[in-house]
Amino acid sequence: MRYLLILLLLIIPLCAKDSGGFHVQKAEAVTYKVVVENKDNTLSYGSAVAISSKGKLITAYHVIEGYVGEIIVQHAKKRYKARVGQVSVANDLAFLYIPADNIPYAKLDTNVTLGDELYLLGGENILLKGMVSKNDPSELLIDLNTKPGMSGCGVFDAKNRLVAVLSRENILKHTSVAIKTNALQEINESYSNKPSIDYQRDAKNYDTSYCTNKDDLKVWEKLRRSKDLRIQRLHALFLGLCQKVKNRDLTTDAAQYIFEQERQKFVDE
Repeated sequence: MRYLLILLLLIIPLCAKDSGGFHVQKAEAVTYKVVVENKDNTLSYGSAVAISSKGKLITAYHVIEGYVGEIIVQHAKKRYKARVGQVSVANDLAFLYIPADNIPYAKLDTNVTLGDELYLLGGENILLKGMVSKNDPSELLIDLNTKPGMSGCGVFDAKNRLVAVLSRENILKHTSVAIKTNALQEINESYSNKPSIDYQRDAKNYDTSYCTNKDDLKVWEKLRRSKDLRIQRLHALFLGLCQKVKNRDLTTDAAQYIFEQERQKFVDE
């Protein structure tokens, strides 16, 4: 009997420790892959997280921005046609709805502190672990590089609670920006009212000289040292748009239009 009691005392702490940590299976149950059909007949990919048992998902706005065909959401072997709900361009967030009931969903939390360890799981089953290196009122800076297709994925704490949604990589080395769940209450814009971009205004214009202008680069060199995440995000957008024009994924006019829209939002804040 004495030995059984000793064995019990050893087992109980082990069980308690196991039940309190992050569970990959729980995160997998609420994580979805997003496939978007674009204007040029190409496909782009992202991730989403279920936040309601009735098929309500959250993703990054830029994942679905500009879609013209279907948005397909995949989970395990199931495929759903998703409907876009309300969005928040400023917070880079969008609601998606799929025809599903009684699905597992993530519990939300807003309690995040500097130095917390967080877990990111993308729709391609890519799991990353990072630490909060900056904690702003609506954004987190996490010390890791993400992978393609992870935009819109869930950022979970050690108790599997959803604390943020991945937006994009930051210009600072080895860091990524995630939008905290308290910003979900600011998602109140209709996607149908968003201005559409005419990508065909000058389909042959892929000039990237504005990306290499020495005067502009000097300004960016000074700005990139800023601790303001909004400036860092604007710079990240600038670099990304330049690359898209170089790859001929966007025309110069379209890229400049997108950048000007975001710059104006920054000025108005």
